[in-house]
Amino acid sequence: MRKLSILVATALVLAMMLAHAGTASAVAIANGKGGERANPNAARGIAKAGANTAKHDRTAEWEALAKSDLRNAATAAVAYAADQPDGSYAGMTLAVLEANYGFVPTRDVITQVFVVADGDGFLVQSEHSLGGGAFQYDSTNGEITPIPRF
Repeated sequence: MRKLSILVATALVLAMMLAHAGTASAVAIANGKGGERANPNAARGIAKAGANTAKHDRTAEWEALAKSDLRNAATAAVAYAADQPDGSYAGMTLAVLEANYGFVPTRDVITQVFVVADGDGFLVQSEHSLGGGAFQYDSTNGEITPIPRF
C-alpha cells in the first residue's frame, strides 16, 4: 500500500508540474535531466502506470475481502451446527448466521450460503460488488476455490 501511495503521489506531482511549468520542463525533471528537453510522453507513461497499479491493488483488496467473508461465514456456520441437536447445517441461512452467530458481512461484499441437501455440509460463495474474482468455500473439503462471478 505504501508503494501505491508513493506512486500516486509522484503521478500527482508530475501532473501539477505539467500544468504549471509546461510539458517539456516537467518531463525533463521527471526524467532527471534538469532543464534538458526530454520525451514528452514519459510523464504520461508514469501516470498511466500508477493508474494501472492502483486498479490492480484494488482488485487484490476486493478479492481478499471476499475470501475473508468466506472464512468468517464458515466459522459462523460451524458454530450454528454445534448448536443443533444433530450437528446438522439444515435450516442454516445467512440471516441466521448474522443474527445469532456473529457473522458481520463486509461492506460491498456479496455472500451466499447454501446447505447441502442432507444437511451434512454447506457452501459459501462470496464476491466484491466492485470487481475482482468470486470464490467458494466448500465445507466437505475445507477449500476456497475461484468460481465465476454470480
